[in-house]
Amino acid sequence: MSMTNKHLDSSKRPQRTPLHKQRALAATHREGWERRYVNETPDRIESYMQAGWTPVMDKNANSSDERAQSESQLGSVVRKVVNKDINASCRTAILMEIPKEIYDEDQKDKQKEIDRVEASYDPSKFAQSGADYGDMEIK
Repeated sequence: MSMTNKHLDSSKRPQRTPLHKQRALAATHREGWERRYVNETPDRIESYMQAGWTPVMDKNANSSDERAQSESQLGSVVRKVVNKDINASCRTAILMEIPKEIYDEDQKDKQKEIDRVEASYDPSKFAQSGADYGDMEIK
């Protein structure tokens, strides 16, 4: 049986981007920097700042100060709503960045620990205890 449905004809559908391909928290690229959105909780932001990350300032934000009658040198931090639940403990994330060179050093350091743990894994230990095989019976 053939199904005819105007919604199934892909040639007539408007161009779309499926949700799984949308990068809702994708940050704008800046050459030589690594960027990411960080949940805006005091401990999380402080932790990133201690690691060398800095908040990205929105240069297009209206930061004029009427009292000073001139533009302020301070901009607004780039923020994104990450949770629309008004009762959530964290509702926004701020865009932070770190020089790519420092980020790469941190990643290499992290990989060394992963490599150390993986090198300590000995599959023969499990074979000796019988954890790698067994029987199963369905009744």
